[in-house]
Amino acid sequence: MEDHHHESTGIPIPDQGTERLQLAIAIDFGTSYSGIAYIDSKRTYREAPEVLTSWKGKPDMVLSKVPTIIAYPKDDKAGLPILWGYEALGRSEDDPRSEDIPRFKLDDYIRYSNFKLRLPCHGSDSDGAEPDPDWHNYEDVDPERSAGGRSAEEVTRDYLNLLFEHFEESIVDLEPDYSSIGCDYHILLTVPATFTKRTLRVFESILRRTIMANRTNSDMTIHLQAGSYREPEAASMYTFFELSNTSRMAEGKLNINDCFVICDAGGGTVDVCSYKTNGDIDISNSQYPFTLTPVTEPEAKFGGSAMIDFGFKSFVLMRYGHLAVQEMTELEMNTFLQEFISRKEAFVDSQYTETDYQNIPLPRTLRILFPNERGFLKISRSKMREFFARSVRCTTELLLSQFYSMCDIPQNHIKPSQIKYVYSVGGLGSSEYFRRAVQHCIETADFGRFSHVRVSSPHAPQRAVVSGAARIMHQNMIPTIPSGLPVFQSHLINASYGVLVQTFEGDGKTLIKNQISWFIKKGRYQGDNGPFLKVEKPLARMLSKRMAVNDTVFYCKADPGILPTCLSELEHLPRHMVIEVCTIESDFTKVSKSDFKATTSEGATSRLSEIFRKLKKVTRSISASQVPTQYSLVMTVNGLRAELFSEFKGQRISKVQELNWQLWNWHDPDSIPGGELPTVES
Repeated sequence: MEDHHHESTGIPIPDQGTERLQLAIAIDFGTSYSGIAYIDSKRTYREAPEVLTSWKGKPDMVLSKVPTIIAYPKDDKAGLPILWGYEALGRSEDDPRSEDIPRFKLDDYIRYSNFKLRLPCHGSDSDGAEPDPDWHNYEDVDPERSAGGRSAEEVTRDYLNLLFEHFEESIVDLEPDYSSIGCDYHILLTVPATFTKRTLRVFESILRRTIMANRTNSDMTIHLQAGSYREPEAASMYTFFELSNTSRMAEGKLNINDCFVICDAGGGTVDVCSYKTNGDIDISNSQYPFTLTPVTEPEAKFGGSAMIDFGFKSFVLMRYGHLAVQEMTELEMNTFLQEFISRKEAFVDSQYTETDYQNIPLPRTLRILFPNERGFLKISRSKMREFFARSVRCTTELLLSQFYSMCDIPQNHIKPSQIKYVYSVGGLGSSEYFRRAVQHCIETADFGRFSHVRVSSPHAPQRAVVSGAARIMHQNMIPTIPSGLPVFQSHLINASYGVLVQTFEGDGKTLIKNQISWFIKKGRYQGDNGPFLKVEKPLARMLSKRMAVNDTVFYCKADPGILPTCLSELEHLPRHMVIEVCTIESDFTKVSKSDFKATTSEGATSRLSEIFRKLKKVTRSISASQVPTQYSLVMTVNGLRAELFSEFKGQRISKVQELNWQLWNWHDPDSIPGGELPTVES
């Protein structure tokens, strides 16, 4: 079968003449829960993807997500299987499920949870650096290596293998035509907005060792893609289609140039991204076409539901003591936590509730040790609010940061009144209390500047990322999409890049030495049709022979209107605002003598020659034997990757400098290791 490729993404597109079915598959590998959605190439773009809802350990229940938990036998020779998902949580003796479901003692296993947070590393890209300090303040992020001798990378690989194997087993029963023999797979794994370049590289190396990337079945093809889309962008796609259903979204109407924010509050992180409408969106009659334009870069912090669960665990430890908690079995602890999670999701903090307390059944061990508790742990409404407080505060800070970014970047031309909605998705998106608390914080912040912004959730917010990612992959497979339909492929450049001028610019504009010429500015789109951008900056040097020359590249987070123009202005800016990224060494000794002479003699334009003649008169640093040599500094941006190198007549004359495209918290200078962005030569 011959494949074509999508113009904007490069993703293989099945030949329209073939009868072979193509299946778009999205995998949402979450911190606390994971999910899978799928849709085949014969379905229209308006149809919703199917979400896998049957899982081992809970065969009689309809659940759109499965816990991101895996358990390994303590004794490798005992012949016990690896448990994952709901099986790794265990089940009580009075579980009503059928007896043919095997029972396993969790005390015979080592359990790993929240291991996604241990992938090196969120919030930093330096080798050997630790992740965000916040993430070390929570227990059960990952057992120590000594407990089971397994790294986060190994555990992640095994979990993804088990997840994909379960999908293939289930899909044969659900849709026989979707089996590996009957169709090709196009798999997309989204990543959090916190993933750095190094984290993404590690994640890709893990995927290369999974069964998804090593299938030897010659009757099918698997196209595996990771890192091209971030989780809040996938959630945006889902929310866009939900906006067309008035029974699910009652806000009414978004008008042209209105803005909204997607807030993906998952298990580990809260990710946010913002969009502006470029056409009328009438929800009542679903008018098309229109497009949604990103207006700020996605942001993220560790503040998801795992933080709330940790608050509960700390409360239990303080109330009953470490010794009593250690007496509990693994199954008792899991059941106790699940009981709290169900109360957490239903908590509304209403003064009209029947009781002021959340009553959580105590495990058998605690009932025996603490008979005065009468079998229940009572949690007051104020204590529940305390559990939520940090997640609410973290989410509010992120949302306000997005609001300010939208309004403060000049080229956005956005007023506060244009920001209409915040759509909360993910695990916390279904919590009514979480939405109300965030709404209250937004209304009271900054003297009510954004009090008009409404916080809402689409239908089934926990499915937003995985279902939206499946829609993205499905649309990338279809070469003919309605012209106005947004595919959420454009990203914004989140900072400006400039080069230190040594003599003059190659476009003929005379500049003073030590000025900074900004060749790409913050807020620019990576691409009109996809997440790829290539910028060439023309440069020139006075050279009398082939040699190596250096060009210094700077990075600035400031707004484009206040970019410094020379080195002396850097002294007046905060240390973290402008950073020397790297030095590009252009080696002209790699160029043939004939090409070099041709460029330095007749290749220079009369305009450049005139400039150099003037420069020779005012400076003694340019000798009569030196003539202008033109070359280009090239920057490419593709998804989460950015690279810098130099070219001479189409020939690369420098090493490639790979830049970190995901940033630290620029409001906190101490979060930037060494004050520099790391680069890796490749």
